[in-house]
Amino acid sequence: MDSKIFREDIASQQPALILLKDLGYDYISPDTIDNYRKSEVNNQSILTEILKERLMEINSYEYKGKVYKFPEKVVDQAIADLDIPLNHGLVRTNEKIYDLLLLGKSYKVFLEEEGNYKSFSFRFIDWDNIDNNSFHVTDEFKLQRDKVTINSEHLIPDLAVFVNGIPFGIIEAKRPSIDLDEAISQMIRNQKKGALENLFKYVQITMAINQVDTKYATCGTPNEFYNTWREEDLEWQEKILKKYVKNRTVTKQDRDIVSIFSKERLFELVYNFIVFDKNVKKICRYQQYFGIKSILERIEERDELGNRKSGVVWHTQGSGKSLTMVMLARYIFRKYKKLDPKVIVVTDRIELDNQICSTFAHTDLRPNKANSGEHLVKLINDDSADIVTTIINKFEKAIELNEPVKSQNIFVLVDESHRTQYGKFHNNMKKLFPNACYLGFTGTPIMKKDKNTMMKFGDLVHTYTINDAVRDKTILPLYYEGRMVNQEVNQKAIDKHLENITRNLSDEHKKQLMQEWSNYSKIASSSQRIRLVANEIIADYIKRLKDTKFNAMFATTSKKEAVDYYENFKEINKANNYGLEFALVISENDSRKGHEDIDEETEDKVGKFFEKILEKYNSKEEYESIVKQNFIEGDIDILIVVDKLLTGFDAPRAQVLYIDKPLKEHNLLQAIARVNRVAEGKDYGLIIDYRGLFEELNTAMNMYSGAGLDLFDKEDLENLILDSDTVINQLRQDHTNLVNIFEGIKNRKDNEEY
Repeated sequence: MDSKIFREDIASQQPALILLKDLGYDYISPDTIDNYRKSEVNNQSILTEILKERLMEINSYEYKGKVYKFPEKVVDQAIADLDIPLNHGLVRTNEKIYDLLLLGKSYKVFLEEEGNYKSFSFRFIDWDNIDNNSFHVTDEFKLQRDKVTINSEHLIPDLAVFVNGIPFGIIEAKRPSIDLDEAISQMIRNQKKGALENLFKYVQITMAINQVDTKYATCGTPNEFYNTWREEDLEWQEKILKKYVKNRTVTKQDRDIVSIFSKERLFELVYNFIVFDKNVKKICRYQQYFGIKSILERIEERDELGNRKSGVVWHTQGSGKSLTMVMLARYIFRKYKKLDPKVIVVTDRIELDNQICSTFAHTDLRPNKANSGEHLVKLINDDSADIVTTIINKFEKAIELNEPVKSQNIFVLVDESHRTQYGKFHNNMKKLFPNACYLGFTGTPIMKKDKNTMMKFGDLVHTYTINDAVRDKTILPLYYEGRMVNQEVNQKAIDKHLENITRNLSDEHKKQLMQEWSNYSKIASSSQRIRLVANEIIADYIKRLKDTKFNAMFATTSKKEAVDYYENFKEINKANNYGLEFALVISENDSRKGHEDIDEETEDKVGKFFEKILEKYNSKEEYESIVKQNFIEGDIDILIVVDKLLTGFDAPRAQVLYIDKPLKEHNLLQAIARVNRVAEGKDYGLIIDYRGLFEELNTAMNMYSGAGLDLFDKEDLENLILDSDTVINQLRQDHTNLVNIFEGIKNRKDNEEY
C-alpha cells in the first residue's frame, strides 16, 4: 500500500490546492506570503498589499461629471477600519466586518474647488463584477497566536482562500483514515479566544476535508452543525470536474470544493446565503440554496394574466424553513430592488408569527408585525417595512378596509401552507393581492388528495424529504415505543357488591344508583390511570434522561388532564425527593360566545392554575416566555402541553416526547418533530406512546397505518420513525451474522487465519 495516502498533504491537501488553483485562485507560497502582509496596518491575517492595490483599483468617485480615484490616505484608513477589534466577541465582530464587506462605507474627500469635504461610497468587494476582484490561495498559512502560550507560538491552517487579500475561506485537511470530526475540532479550537480570532473574524466559509468526505460551515459554528453539501446542478459541476480533474478518480472532496469555492458560487453564497440570527452566524444548507434558486426561476415565469407564477416548497421540519424564507426575502429585495417589492409573510399561529418576525429582525431588512387588520392595511400602504408578518385571519378585516392591491411585485410567503390557508382565508389573500406571487412553505409531507391539485399555490417547486434530512443528519432519527398501562380492575367483585347493596331497591332506584356508580367509576378510573402514567413517565425519565443534559415534553388530551398530570408529577417528585422540575404551558379557558361548553371542573382547575401563575409573574405571556426559555436551556425536566408548543417550537435539548392524546395526520407529524432536532451528544429522538397511535408500524417495509398516515404516499414518510423493537431485533441478527463470519477461526491470535 502506498504510504503517501497516510500523509494529509498528499492525500487531501495537495489535491485541494491544485483544484483551487485550477479554479482561478492565484497561488502564494508559504515562503513568500510575508511579502504581501507588509503594511502600516499590522494585521497578519490580511494580505494588505493585495488589498490596498485592489481597493485603489475598484474604487472611484464622480464629481461634476468627472471620475476621480480616492486618495491613498483614504484607502489606508479603509484598511484600518476593516480591522475591527474583538471587543464584542468573535461572531459579533465577524458580523460587523461582514456588513462592511457587503455594504461598504462612506469616506470624506476634500474637494479643492469647493474648499470642503464631501462623502462618497467606498467598497471592499466589487460584488457586481467578479472579475474586478483578486482571488488567492495559500497553504500552511502560518500565523502567530492572538495570545502566545508556552507550548505554542504559531498556528498553521492548512489552506486559506482570499478575496482581495481578505481571508474568506479556511480549509482543514486530514487523510482519508481520519474522521472529519478531528478536522472540525481543530477548526473550532483555532477560533477560541487566544488562538486565531483575528483571522476568523474575517472568515465566511470553513471546510473540513479528508478526500472521501467534506463538511462546511461558517465562523463560530459548533461541530454538530457542520453541513454536508449535495450538488443538484450536476451538469454544471461535471463540466468543471471534467475540465480540471484528470488522470485520477473524482472524489467527494473535489465535488464539494467545486460546489462551494468556484468563484461565482463563493460570491453567491457569501452575498445572499449567510445570515446572523441572534448572535449566531449561519450559512445555507444545500437544500436551502437550491430551493431558493428553484423559487427564483419560478417567479421569473409568468402565467396567462402576466402575473408571476406561484409554487410550493416542501422542506421537512427541522431543515431550516424559517431561515429559507429569510434568505429568499433578502434575495428578492436585492434582485428586484428597482421594482419596489413587498414581501408578506403569513402564518396561522401567533407563536409562528412572533418567531418569524424575530428571525427577520436580525437581518438588514425592515420587518414589522401586523397587530390587526387595520395595521396590516397601514403597513401595506406605507413604506415603513420591507417585510410584513401577519396572522392569516387579519386579511378578513383588511379586505373590508382596503381596495385590492394590484402590484405584480408583491410576494406572499405562506408558512405551513397545508393548514387553514386552503379555505376561505386563502380567498381573502387573493382578494387583497390578486396579482401577487404566492409561495407556500410546508414542513410536512403533502397528502395524496392535495397532490392532484398541488394545492392552491401552484406546482411543487422543491422538496427536501424526511429521508433526505435523516441521511444528511440535518435531523435525528426518531424511535418509537408503544406503552400500555396495566390497570387491572376486579369487575366481577364490583358487580357482585353492587348487586348485594341494591337488592332491596326498586328497579328505578337501582338503575339510578348504577348510573351514578358508572359515572364515579369513570372518574376514578381516569384518576387512577393518570397516576399510573405519571409514575411510569417519571420512572422512565429518571432511568433515561436524569443525568443527561436533555429533557422531555409530554402531550396530553385536555387542559384539565394537563393540570392533573402536573399536580401528580409534583406529588410523586416531592414524595420521592427526585429533584425534578416540571412546567405546564396551556391556553386559558375560552369563555367567548360559542365556547360555553367548558365543564365547571375544568374551568375551576385551569382557573386556579392561572391564579397561582399570576401570583409569581406579571402576566401569563411572561410566564410562558420564561418557561419556554428555561426548557430550551435545560432547566426544566418535563414540559407538559396540550396543543401549544407542539408546532413551531424548537428546543434541541428535547429528546423524548411522551404522548397521551389522540394525534393524527399533520398534527402528529409536527408533534413528533419536536424531538428530532440536532444537539451536541444527542443521537436520536424518542416517541413513547400511551395511546396506540400507530396501528401498524413496519419500518422495514416503510408501512405506516393509523393516525391518518395512510393518507400520505409512503415514500414521503420514509424514515419517519423506527420501531425500537424492530431495530433491536435487527441489531441482534446483525451481531449473530457477524459472529458467524468468524466461526471457523480456531486461533484468535493468528492474524493470517482471520
